[in-house]
Amino acid sequence: LRGALCVCVCARARPPQTRDLDVDLVLEPQPKTFKITLPVGSGAGQTKKKKKIIYANPYPRRAVTMRVSCLDDQVEVREGKVDLEPGSRGDIVLKFAPLPTPEPRRATLLLQEEGSPFVFPIHLELVPVAGGGLPPVTPPPARKADP
Repeated sequence: LRGALCVCVCARARPPQTRDLDVDLVLEPQPKTFKITLPVGSGAGQTKKKKKIIYANPYPRRAVTMRVSCLDDQVEVREGKVDLEPGSRGDIVLKFAPLPTPEPRRATLLLQEEGSPFVFPIHLELVPVAGGGLPPVTPPPARKADP
């Protein structure tokens, strides 16, 4: 199994002298980090970059629907949920605006199983494209008139 296994234990004593032990097993996947390169700039001609992340179902024996959200304005989630069959993977499609400055940024996607309090984070490293993004558009040189 991928991920970490968390164990929650609760011990209770009941009269007459009996003891119960309740154990809940929760499979919690390790957070993943994806590196995404983006252009730098904020001009009117800048378009959003589309990127697909593939996420595996953390449960090998049951289907699950995960809600996908992100609080960062830099990241737009195309669909708010992903349906995963047992042991399968699903696509999370994201759109990114160009970075406003040439410094790297971090954003976090939050995946939450419907009806569950557990949130699975996906970290995004937003890295500027080498060279600062797209080059500026320059007009062609003017032609000289023939005499």
